[in-house]
Amino acid sequence: MSPRALAWAALVGVFAACAIIEAPPGGAEDLQPPGVDSTYPGNGMAGVPPDAVIEFMFDESMTRKRLERLVEFHPPVAVRKVGWQGTVLRIETEGLHADTTYVVKLRPGFTDRHGVRNDNGFGFAFATSASIDSGMIAGRVFFRRLPTDKGVVRLFVLPRDTSFVAEAARPDREVTTDGKGYYVLRRLPTNNRTFLVLAFQDQNGNLNRDREGEPFALLADTVFLRPERSKVDGKEISIIDPKEPGQITGVVVNATDWDSIPVMLTLHEVNDSTPPTYVTYAAPEGEYKFGTVLKGTYVLNAFLDLKSDSVCADFPCPEDSTRGCPEPCLLYPDTLTLAPGQVLELERFTLGQGPEG
Repeated sequence: MSPRALAWAALVGVFAACAIIEAPPGGAEDLQPPGVDSTYPGNGMAGVPPDAVIEFMFDESMTRKRLERLVEFHPPVAVRKVGWQGTVLRIETEGLHADTTYVVKLRPGFTDRHGVRNDNGFGFAFATSASIDSGMIAGRVFFRRLPTDKGVVRLFVLPRDTSFVAEAARPDREVTTDGKGYYVLRRLPTNNRTFLVLAFQDQNGNLNRDREGEPFALLADTVFLRPERSKVDGKEISIIDPKEPGQITGVVVNATDWDSIPVMLTLHEVNDSTPPTYVTYAAPEGEYKFGTVLKGTYVLNAFLDLKSDSVCADFPCPEDSTRGCPEPCLLYPDTLTLAPGQVLELERFTLGQGPEG
């Protein structure tokens, strides 16, 4: 090989060496979310001493700052001290209640030392009694009459003290609904205990109820669990949006001489003389519907709008247009009070005969 060829070969070798891609210092980039390897007490453990220290053993080094704020105890406990031993978070309480099953949750949002976030959370249960509770209450939550995947369901063991207000109290259990609105409250005592269940619509997804903008509803009846009836299903909770419009429906019979003209129906707010708030027409068979009515109290008028002015008034008489003849008109006998989301079905009524020709 000529000297020039040898020089080119050496130069190519240098470039090839420079093109080799190596892993960055410190190893491959960490993309795996952190997790919990084990806990103390272990999941399902019974007979836990009241002075036990609660421990989370993570599978890697964690971002420790404020991580303990993501830990929830149901029922609530008072925390005395929080500390770390390597990858182990240790929580000392002021003392656990005797004969109690606890559900402990680590909410989503904890991160490892590389900033990789866990969005699934973690949970386990243990008992200070000889056996862990096995009761269950399940059901479905609806918002605006549809299943909601943003429901938060809270359970309270009764009785409570006289200052108890469910929508502001800390719950004994808490779960979220799934994509079809279902919820399951587990690990409940079955020794003839009574429970109150509340659900709210968690619009912003922070699991904390915004009292101004997130409506709630209580399960209509308290739930009673006993050994022979330890699991209850089918408990539905319907949350009403205070801004949700309702509906008013019914049937009006046109018994006038102008039976080919559709009946107009109007809703006015009580003591409101302005043009009607809502207007609709009856179908040929008489059915009518006001589909999006906000909560309030209304008066209902049904008439033939022969003058085409959307009010019940006089129209030019057919035989003498210089005179005014009254339009066939009927004021519904009762005021109508509509709650948010309510569907109000009115009794059938008849619009009478018009003027004689």
